[in-house]
Amino acid sequence: MILETTVLLVSGRFFRCKFMKGWAGLNEVYHGLCDAAADLQRIRVGSYIAVVIVALEHILVFIFSFLEANSCSVAKCRGYLLIIVESLRINLTWLIPTSLSLMFFFICLLIRSHFVTISEMLACILKKPNPKLHTKIDMVRILHEQLCETVSDFESYFGVQLLITLCTSCFMITVGAYSYIVQGEGISTAVYENAGWASKGQMYGAILMIIAIVTGGEMVTKAAVSSAPVLNSLSLSTLDDKSQIQVTAFLQKISAFPTKIRALRITTVSTTFLASASKNIITYLLVLMQFKLSLENSKKDNLNLTSFGGNNTCDDGRVPSS
Repeated sequence: MILETTVLLVSGRFFRCKFMKGWAGLNEVYHGLCDAAADLQRIRVGSYIAVVIVALEHILVFIFSFLEANSCSVAKCRGYLLIIVESLRINLTWLIPTSLSLMFFFICLLIRSHFVTISEMLACILKKPNPKLHTKIDMVRILHEQLCETVSDFESYFGVQLLITLCTSCFMITVGAYSYIVQGEGISTAVYENAGWASKGQMYGAILMIIAIVTGGEMVTKAAVSSAPVLNSLSLSTLDDKSQIQVTAFLQKISAFPTKIRALRITTVSTTFLASASKNIITYLLVLMQFKLSLENSKKDNLNLTSFGGNNTCDDGRVPSS
């Protein structure tokens, strides 16, 4: 988690002093971002560190519950440690998804601007015929390949995040629920304390992040499709063989790009929602478990009362002597 946060913040160095030059410096920002996208493959260990932190929270709850059940005075130590671990968990389920979603949104803005650039370059090629046409088309193709590679890197990274979040949620539900059940009657207090303003804030934050993700993805999709009319108006018969092959390959990649963006958007939304809603999911499950346990206890009490009353009755109708 620390590695994730560090790398995400370090990516801001590509924006440092770039926008001082105005929008003309956007290309430099983009190429720096393409270089940074490859770094995402190296920071997956941050996801595993986050899983360990979440596991640590519930392991500590289980250990302290066991110690308190055996009359050990560990309340102060438990409070300090759980505050630290809870703050780390909030970073995992709130701050990290927020950073990823905002980063995704700004990446969509950059990619959209470059699709607009691609359309302008193609329009310029059509208006001003040049004997070196295949060179210009090759430059456009290379730019588009970089775009696709960048999105593929982020798609792979968010895919790993989704898998890690699913595993983390399952672990929190199983181990967390068991540790709370061990506490017995204290479960209700713990449940309603956990269902406080922090969980609601995470849900509201998740809604805002999902809106940002969907909006960014839609902008990129529309920008990618916007170059289609220009490409369709390009007469391949007027080009040489090499240019025809390049333009055909470019058309195929352009048509496949919106699908990749949709897949990336769905993955990101799923990751953000699961990470933000995991605490509430656990809360609702714990409430259901507590309700089920209370029903089972009431049934046992009724059975005990019935058996106790049956033992005090006589077959001949006589009142038992005192």
